[in-house]
Amino acid sequence: MVRVLAVCTGNVCRSPYLQVVLGSALEQAAPGGFEVTSTGTGALAGAPADPGTRVELERRGLSAHGIRARQMAAAELEASDLVLTAERSHVEQVLELSPRMLKRTFTLPEFAALLEQLSTSGPVESLRPGAAPRRTEQRWRRLPEVLSARRARLGEPAPEIADPYRRGQEAFRSMAAEIDDFVRRIVGWERSMRAEPGGGGFTQP
Repeated sequence: MVRVLAVCTGNVCRSPYLQVVLGSALEQAAPGGFEVTSTGTGALAGAPADPGTRVELERRGLSAHGIRARQMAAAELEASDLVLTAERSHVEQVLELSPRMLKRTFTLPEFAALLEQLSTSGPVESLRPGAAPRRTEQRWRRLPEVLSARRARLGEPAPEIADPYRRGQEAFRSMAAEIDDFVRRIVGWERSMRAEPGGGGFTQP
């Protein structure tokens, strides 16, 4: 199973939303292949997802029931195959806690942009297509290193996902729409890799 960790600040707005939406979408694309959890760099430990996040999830037929904010820990980072953050400052905090996570940590927008770029550059030998559970796991464990080597090709820094905390429901709606778009790109790539032959093309479901 591929372990993905979503990171924001308080772990009540952006990262729980990403946890639920990405987890649900990957489960549909690759049943049983992924585990998506979330944490915070300055977590409101024990708090449930913010009401604004819960409203946006409910609009999509999803729920944050049972999710409670947790403080980021080195052991959890290092047990993750991929860490996706809301902001570049979160990447810096991840690396302060665990420098060995350099090649496995990206902002969510950066990761989606690198995947899209990868999809237009042709197949990568180490990222073999296929839907078998073992093939999926191998592909995603190699993927962060492949994308990390391409960071310089992005040019301008990828955008960040603004924190909607205490900014009203419109801010949560904007956050949710941004994350939904990045999730579609990520899951579209995985679906294309599962549809042999010709894996590596970029599609949006």
